[in-house]
Amino acid sequence: MPLIRYDLGDYAILIDELCACGRTLPRIGNILGRTINLFRLPNGQLFSPWRLVGLIKAGADVRQVQIIQQALDRYLVRFVGASTLELDGERSIRDGFRKIVGGDISVSFERVTDIPRTAGGKFMAALSAIQTHSS
Repeated sequence: MPLIRYDLGDYAILIDELCACGRTLPRIGNILGRTINLFRLPNGQLFSPWRLVGLIKAGADVRQVQIIQQALDRYLVRFVGASTLELDGERSIRDGFRKIVGGDISVSFERVTDIPRTAGGKFMAALSAIQTHSS
């Protein structure tokens, strides 16, 4: 009998192996993130945006970055940096997005002075503004 069930919107990978303690309940492996942090590909598949975040941090001089999926084919990159991204930097990031996500997508950039935290104090590097699961 379950005590309490919460719909947190978490996504994780199940492990097929049995627990060393002998319990036979399903085991959780890697935590992929919450629905608000997962992006949806045009084919409907969910994917973790952390490769996109890493792409930007590796190639641009930014202190903070937040990627918002606004639609299946539209992304906004908000960043805190000393200067705007050069055209080559924007082009490189767009090309990287297209390689990771695939398809014909739009990526726009917005330089901001601060990326606010949530009411709970968490910084969200990736947010989906589209519905990622059916209710």
